[in-house]
Amino acid sequence: MASDILLSLTGFCLVIIIGFISESIFDKTHIPDILILFLIGILIGPILKWVSPDSFVDFAPIFVTLALTLILFSGGINIKLDDLLKGATKGSILSFVYFLSSVFIVTSVMVFFKYPIELGILLGTILGGTSSAVVIPVLKLLKIDSETSIVLTLESALTDVYCIVGAITMLQIIKTSTLQVTDVLIDLFAAFIISFFIGTLSAVLWSYAKKKIPSIEKAYMVSLATIVLIYIVGEALQGNGAITILSFSIALGNIKKIFTFLGKENEYNLTPSEKNFFAEISFFLKVFFFVYLGIMIDFSEIYLLIIGFMIAVLIALVRPYIVKLTIKNLNELTMREKHVMSLMTSQGLASAALVQIILISPELKKYAHASDLAQITLSVIFFSMLFTSVLVMLTEKKYPADAAPTPAKS
Repeated sequence: MASDILLSLTGFCLVIIIGFISESIFDKTHIPDILILFLIGILIGPILKWVSPDSFVDFAPIFVTLALTLILFSGGINIKLDDLLKGATKGSILSFVYFLSSVFIVTSVMVFFKYPIELGILLGTILGGTSSAVVIPVLKLLKIDSETSIVLTLESALTDVYCIVGAITMLQIIKTSTLQVTDVLIDLFAAFIISFFIGTLSAVLWSYAKKKIPSIEKAYMVSLATIVLIYIVGEALQGNGAITILSFSIALGNIKKIFTFLGKENEYNLTPSEKNFFAEISFFLKVFFFVYLGIMIDFSEIYLLIIGFMIAVLIALVRPYIVKLTIKNLNELTMREKHVMSLMTSQGLASAALVQIILISPELKKYAHASDLAQITLSVIFFSMLFTSVLVMLTEKKYPADAAPTPAKS
């Protein structure tokens, strides 16, 4: 027993160290650290079988929630309101068209492989978004222009909402064989309003509390617990946790304008020590999230891997055309920004979590191959992350951040 504990601790420490080294590797070789972490997970999981996916069953939901919460918080806190207003329309249109296109592609592939169309559409809703857990870290590493970064950050948050609402709606259709369009639209609108209200109100209250109780600034774990609670409240009140946290962090980063609007004076800024704390926690969660996804892959199911590969390839091929269709001032962007927008197809945390939740639904018991959805989802996550990582590497080499901007050709 003691030797097993020591072995587990050794593996734990080695993963953290490798995660740190992988960030340094990105700076020198432009190979994204997320790809290295994912491959480590594949190595210690399905290849060497040092770790079993069953080991993560009990705490995976907690881990996933923490990772998503802090990644969204760190991504939203630096978004300025003026930049947000500029990028909101683009992000909304891009996210909606990308979601619908992804659902169509996934459904078509699933029908081609003789799966029921209902399962195809359901899987399409699960895989219809981009992953905040991939998009936000990559944008930071690449030092992308603020407006482009905001568009892509908003897209990843909005598509999470579409995926959740879409998957739940499809489950209802499978159960009742009817579609209530009005109910779906009402649910979407309500989720946005509730999430926005809870997030903004929480930011105002939190900022006020920090002014009245200065000792909170050094109570980092209290801050962490508060952020997670806000996510949970957003979910519990029929909103969306991701949008709630994004609203909270954006409002917190623009709290001076909000209090000026309210006729009061207040301003909240993360202290350097707070930034370091959240950066370390985010790093820790990011490392284990991507390693965890690699461990979950099952390479014995070659047939399902092929399906996932086809879906990832088709989405990657279509993405540049969606960007060209929805981003009206594309010719004003640099070639670097244009390439980054076109390569952001990675699924991740939301898809992996959603498919696990969906598969326990009793509505799917009548489908003989419903369990295939989990491995297809992980396969798509793996290949989409691989494609995004390779394209990021090529983009960074061809259009480095310190080079003179190259205008995009329309």
